[in-house]
Amino acid sequence: MNRTLKISLLIMLFLVSIIGVAGTSAALEEQTVNSLEVSDIISISNVTDIYFDELARDENVSYNYRSLLECWNPDGSKVLVLTRYAPLGEPELDALYFLNADGTEPREIIATRNNTMERSLELTANEHFEIARWNSAGDHFAFYGNVVNVSDTMMVVGDDTFIGAAGVSVVGIADINRNSVEVIGVRNLSNISIWNWIDHEREFEWEPNGTDAIMILNGDIWVVQKYDSSSNQIIDSEKGVSECMWNHKGDQIAFVEDGLWTTDRYTGDDLKQLASNADRLIGWSLDDSMIYYSSYEDESCSHFVVQLNDSKITKISTGSLSDYMSIGPDGRLLFTNSTYQDGKLISSCLNIADADGTHINILDENASEYAYLISKASWSPKGDKIATAFNIIDANGSEKHEIVLGDTFSWHPSGDYIAFEVDHPVGDMYATKVYVANSDGSGVTQVSPDDNYSYSLNDWLPHGSVSNDWSPDGSRMLIKRNGLNHSSEELLVVRFSGFDEIMSLDFKDYTTVRKDVHISVTSMSQPVQHALITLDGREIGVTDENGSFTYYIIDEPGTHMLNASKEGYLDSGKELTVYGDAYSSVKDDEISDQVDDTGGSMSTILTPIWDWLNGITGN
Repeated sequence: MNRTLKISLLIMLFLVSIIGVAGTSAALEEQTVNSLEVSDIISISNVTDIYFDELARDENVSYNYRSLLECWNPDGSKVLVLTRYAPLGEPELDALYFLNADGTEPREIIATRNNTMERSLELTANEHFEIARWNSAGDHFAFYGNVVNVSDTMMVVGDDTFIGAAGVSVVGIADINRNSVEVIGVRNLSNISIWNWIDHEREFEWEPNGTDAIMILNGDIWVVQKYDSSSNQIIDSEKGVSECMWNHKGDQIAFVEDGLWTTDRYTGDDLKQLASNADRLIGWSLDDSMIYYSSYEDESCSHFVVQLNDSKITKISTGSLSDYMSIGPDGRLLFTNSTYQDGKLISSCLNIADADGTHINILDENASEYAYLISKASWSPKGDKIATAFNIIDANGSEKHEIVLGDTFSWHPSGDYIAFEVDHPVGDMYATKVYVANSDGSGVTQVSPDDNYSYSLNDWLPHGSVSNDWSPDGSRMLIKRNGLNHSSEELLVVRFSGFDEIMSLDFKDYTTVRKDVHISVTSMSQPVQHALITLDGREIGVTDENGSFTYYIIDEPGTHMLNASKEGYLDSGKELTVYGDAYSSVKDDEISDQVDDTGGSMSTILTPIWDWLNGITGN
């Protein structure tokens, strides 16, 4: 969907909201019973602004407005915040901050110091406003940078110097426990100028176990190997790879390059073309036996499924370029079929089908001028319900619960609740409030403060993506507060009562046989004592008063599961990879027998990226 169409649709939705606001607000106020109750609300941005103000003073920058982008870490114990001051035609001041969900212990990850028009760097988000891609263990995340305005930029990484052009997009990986940041792939590239474009839809994606990642550099596929900080080019493309995606097992990669292909994740061998008409990847089936893709032709979009065992291709649907398909939690397919006449959308159908594209049923249909709102549909995490702008539908089609959700709503991780926005009149203006309802649309309750500010959820999430509003455990929610004239922006954490507290299990996630494994269990960075530790389901001990435990009798190579549990806390678990005696000496040297220091500020640690940034920004 192009930018002009998006803006037009937003204007239409705004008009719908104004027309229906009086009746909607009155109906909402009549419902007061809900099992979710707000415990407290804290400001995250009030904490990070202290450090951004100090950064601005150090850089002699005066700002009257800054934007905020944010995301949760995988266990929901911490929040990552990107604060940006980006005046038109002037150098930016950007910084990434990392802090506990209760607003304590903030750390600066990286900041654009000494930015000038001649040496400019910006910290950015992708097109869906995602500022980071976390690995599953929650100890590393990838972030994005862009070199702007500069015709020739000198990058210094370690002892090597590289030259790049304006518009170069780069990706860095932050190691939370080691307080370090590294640039992806630079050590293997003789000239950074080959980074002249990175696919912005799936520019970086961790494999399912979070060890390695794939990314597209200059149209070629690279596997980024976390443990030895190197990159391995596995596909040298002639026509340019447009996107790529791991399967669920992490042993194969699907990609689009003048058709749909699969390849082995390690070497690029076993290359196989499955379809010649693929323009866009949708995803793998849950059992990795099928791949879904889209094909564009003559202003229409068709969705297909291809079987990997026999390469059989089946067309599922054909519609307009604005139609989409998403894969549900149980593997079923949700897709739209829209009809245009003289360039105007006149109808749209919401359909559900089995994983192989059969047994298609229509769940909802809208023939009005607001038919596009069906395209906002999203799965409940349970897969039992589907929400649209106007209702919540049972996935089996048996019942439809009418509730005006608008085009910005967010499912609770449990699937039991849904958050959405509602406009309220404040004088001759409107203030947006955040509400929560049960999964059937009942029990609507306002969760944002009842004042003259506007509150909003995160927007622009792609279809099928995980909500960035709710914390992964569902105990908290991120919302934005704005003045009615949008002159201010504040990031708040809403905490709900009745949830166990978050518990974080930390250890170096790889080791060798018969090496000590040092485990730390914390909650909001505070030690949790007497937490029960299990290895592959077997009890091995409890944490001491410092929340620590050491285990040293693992003599079986492979993947093991460590878990921590304690009453009043959510169970926490992470995988531990144990290598045998044949593990390479290079990797052995990287394995420490000491617990990594998680304190301090990343900005004070000298790592390759600081030299790299200094080369860009002139520090």
